[in-house]
Amino acid sequence: VYQTGAQVNQGSFNAQPNNLNGNIKSQVNVRPQAGPQVTPQVNPNQNVRPQVGPQAVPQGNTNYGNPQFNPFRGPVNQGTAYQGNTNQGKPNQGPTTQGPTTQSSANNGSANQGTVNQPKKPISIESIFGKNVMAIAASVLIFISLILFATLILPKLSKEVKFFMSLAASIGVAAFGLLKWFKKKDNSFFLALGACGMGAIYITLFIGNAYFEIISYITLFVLIAVWTAVILFLSKYKKLLFEIIGYCGIIIAVMFGTVSSIERSLPMNDTYVYQGANIGNFIVTIVFFLIGIIAFMIFGKMDTISYIVSNSVTFVCAIPLLIGATFFRFKDKNSIGDPGTEGILFILIILAVFYAVMLAMNLIKTKKENGVWINFFGLGHSVVIGLIVNLLFSDTDAYYPAGIIVYAITLIAIECFCIKKFDRQKFVSTYIWLSYLMIMIVAKIVLADIIDMNIGFFVAAVVFIIYGFAFNDVFYKLSGLGFNILMICCIDSTVVVKVITLVVVFALISGFMYFKNSQYSVVIKLLSYITFIIGLTFAIGYNLMDAEDPYWIHALILMVIGAINVLALKTPYRKNWEINEDDQGVIITGYAINGVLMFYALFVMMMIERNPLLHWIIVLIAVALFMVNSINLLKKWDGFGALYVGIKFTVLLITILVSFNMTDNILSILVFLLSIILISAGFIFKVKSLRIYGLVLSLICVIKLVMIDITYENTVGHALSFFLSGVLCFVISAIYSHVEKKYKDSEAVSM
Repeated sequence: VYQTGAQVNQGSFNAQPNNLNGNIKSQVNVRPQAGPQVTPQVNPNQNVRPQVGPQAVPQGNTNYGNPQFNPFRGPVNQGTAYQGNTNQGKPNQGPTTQGPTTQSSANNGSANQGTVNQPKKPISIESIFGKNVMAIAASVLIFISLILFATLILPKLSKEVKFFMSLAASIGVAAFGLLKWFKKKDNSFFLALGACGMGAIYITLFIGNAYFEIISYITLFVLIAVWTAVILFLSKYKKLLFEIIGYCGIIIAVMFGTVSSIERSLPMNDTYVYQGANIGNFIVTIVFFLIGIIAFMIFGKMDTISYIVSNSVTFVCAIPLLIGATFFRFKDKNSIGDPGTEGILFILIILAVFYAVMLAMNLIKTKKENGVWINFFGLGHSVVIGLIVNLLFSDTDAYYPAGIIVYAITLIAIECFCIKKFDRQKFVSTYIWLSYLMIMIVAKIVLADIIDMNIGFFVAAVVFIIYGFAFNDVFYKLSGLGFNILMICCIDSTVVVKVITLVVVFALISGFMYFKNSQYSVVIKLLSYITFIIGLTFAIGYNLMDAEDPYWIHALILMVIGAINVLALKTPYRKNWEINEDDQGVIITGYAINGVLMFYALFVMMMIERNPLLHWIIVLIAVALFMVNSINLLKKWDGFGALYVGIKFTVLLITILVSFNMTDNILSILVFLLSIILISAGFIFKVKSLRIYGLVLSLICVIKLVMIDITYENTVGHALSFFLSGVLCFVISAIYSHVEKKYKDSEAVSM
């Protein structure tokens, strides 16, 4: 735009020369010109071509115009790069040519200092391994080589001299590396050297007890405690590295202390002494473990990584501690199996309190923040506490009650702290944790012979279902169904008890969802229905193998389950009680169960051999099962539904005839009759596919009669079968003729 005789306020404009490929962004400062001020009317999103005139001043696109528009028609000065901000006020980060840089302000008024932000160099994995990991490995290998070298060239030195030389060398390496690192903290080599020296001090202390035998057990753990304090101090400067070193030291100390205490308590060991002394050593190990973990958790910064590491260390240390506690719990100096001393009981109480505190910390942390991993730690602590309680109350009358109380308190605590804060349904870990506690509670109750196993599972199912619907808690509803499944698997209950408990649980779930329809769930409804059907099947068939004629039990299963399934499909149970409409999930499940029952009936029908009455009963039951939904399919489904009806009744008829050992010619005649019925039904219900299927079936029977049945030796039966088949073919033809005549008459009347 050429502003003739106009004074334009100084501003900045972005332009990208095409010949620089967009790498240089320039801003043109328009100088004021003499004359009256005229406000330029420029569309910021439109490129405006310059007008003809001697005082043309190129005006750049101020906002988001065409980036390829170049107002410059001449060569661009390669010595000067115009650096400026974009319209958002952000500095350009592209490369610039060498030369003076013109500073200009962005359109929003922010100043650009002309600096270019260099991209941050990515961290190379090769650099990490080459500079850091290899430095640590080199320090460790050199330290080991020095120890081996000392053992080779200084064999005549005393154990005390060797120990103090090793300790002095370790302290020297650690001090040198750490001092150098404190002066220059970006040097990872000195950090690795100092960490290696701290590890060497730790190993030297253990060698002084186990190999040189110049440090007593208690002195060893006192020195290790001092070493742990130093590591804790260093973790303030390089947190994760020295925390891991410190925790590794705790794990090694716990394992060494437990194994050493057990070995020195075995009679076959030369170092065997009275177990009381070694229980004292074991207590020292546990005290060191507790002090070390608590110190890191109190004085260290407990962020997420530190929390995960500390909890993981407590689990790893729990394994040797529980092994040692079990050993001393059932051992004295004379025999294995007698109750342990009071010292080990004190140890178990201390451990139980510690892990209970860890569990409480998990619960409190779960209330404050959302983390799936917290639940897994809680589950682990629950397992450890349960094992400690088992050891503490073993061989006592409080063994089962104590476990029940501990698991119940934990379950209630989870409800109070974990569940109310976050949506439990999103966390599988919470399901696993709660399921473990529930199973342990019920198992303790059952194993204590407080209640029968079947009744115990039944009571648990009822309690959890009531609680789940009372507080609209899906997990407890599913837990109730889970205990219902466990109840089904119990084989020591009578048929009557099994049926009653199944009916009560099924009615309880159905009643709650019907009267509290806001909690209607098709998943829970289907699960309860399927478990009810399976449970009744197992309950009725419980004595199947012991029955004189097991086919009566098969018939009873078919009648009872079939009747219940039909009732479910034909009554309001099929509806979604929340919206009072048919629930397709329930309907499809019901028809699927009916399909299974149909195949079951065919199988039983083929197996019956010597009971005509039962045979006919099974046939009638099968016909009733095959009739389910057939009329509905013929009325509502033209096509595959009707074809399915024709095929399934063909299979039923052939199976019935084969089960009665009918001859092939009689089978053909009866199938002819079925085809006539199917064709008639096709006309009645106006289903073309069913009529076509009936015709195809009749043609198959004709081919079978001509090609196969003609070889029978009984000429009278042969002739009669052909005669009857011919009559049936005329019947089919008559049906089509009658329908065609009726159709023509109706057309004539309409005209």
